[in-house]
Amino acid sequence: MFPMFVDISAKRVVVFGGGNVAERKVRQILESGCRNIEVYSLDFADELKKRYRNGEIECIKCDLWHADIDKIVEGAFIVIICTDDDALNERIYEIARFSSSLVNYGDKGDMFMSSVIRRDGFIIAISTSGSSPAMARRMKRRIASVICDDDAKMLRIQTWLRAHLRNFVHDHKQRREILNNVLNSSECWEALDDDIESSKARIANFVDSMIEMMQKCSQQKKRGKSPNNRER
Repeated sequence: MFPMFVDISAKRVVVFGGGNVAERKVRQILESGCRNIEVYSLDFADELKKRYRNGEIECIKCDLWHADIDKIVEGAFIVIICTDDDALNERIYEIARFSSSLVNYGDKGDMFMSSVIRRDGFIIAISTSGSSPAMARRMKRRIASVICDDDAKMLRIQTWLRAHLRNFVHDHKQRREILNNVLNSSECWEALDDDIESSKARIANFVDSMIEMMQKCSQQKKRGKSPNNRER
């Protein structure tokens, strides 16, 4: 499996099934920013009906045993198969798997939906490649419990600092070194006890001192390579 994050905000997602499993998967897709979701079923869970009324998804009532599955999945980026009829699921899968879509269907599809932590700018996905969703959920709870307010605050400062450094540190390796040094500095983490603007100011002073030191080292290296300083 190749883990990656994909922007699906403008992608089309097709869901076969209208029960609780479909509702959970639709909720996760919506949390990812997708607004082009079609749900096909004879019946729909109350939450799906509510999302349809709110204009968040499309609910298409149909008998999937007699539907043109090829036509429905054509052009879909993701196909999710989760009806409560195993035989129907197999029928849909045997058609969808030959399409160009990514298919989510138990442990047979080529796409698994992971347990996801979304908190204060962090997106952390945990997957067992479909082998144990329960274990993935357990790991999600464990990882979520160690993310603290200081982590979220440091993420905000790192985001600001990364953009700020581009204006006057042109070497990307130096920018990366500065950002890593901030993360590894107890002084910078202690600065997070202040409000966000005061924290930024203290960390900016730390970074200014670091840049000044880098510039001095660079100048010394240049002087060392000067022809006047070479042995004759």
